[in-house]
Amino acid sequence: MTFHRAAFGQAAVPLLLCLLLPETPARPAAAQDASVLEALPHEILWERREGRTTLVLRWLSPRLDATPPVPFETVEATADRLCRTVALPLARMTGGGEEAIVTLLARPLARGRRDPSVRRHIFAYDISEGRCTWLP
Repeated sequence: MTFHRAAFGQAAVPLLLCLLLPETPARPAAAQDASVLEALPHEILWERREGRTTLVLRWLSPRLDATPPVPFETVEATADRLCRTVALPLARMTGGGEEAIVTLLARPLARGRRDPSVRRHIFAYDISEGRCTWLP
């Protein structure tokens, strides 16, 4: 498995996404939409395995730690929206990605690390046809 970080630098990723994409969940318009969570970019990676390129988008969403818990439907709608509004355009811009993994984290956690105290949700999508199709 090969990992590639965003070539333009991790600090530039949030700014780049906000400039290139008219509406992302990190922007105020999405924050007013109760059906999705506010999410901030944490990490973007490209993985190559078994001949396929996977775009990995990791997002911070502190509301995942809320009491009572955020409904799963809201988390799922957020991941779907991130796939449509960020993963698809990013894959088109970079020419890479047959699959996208969208991870929502309550707080920062290094990729591959386990911490049961950090609430996280992981969603996988096939993006090879230009749309987000959920992978079981």
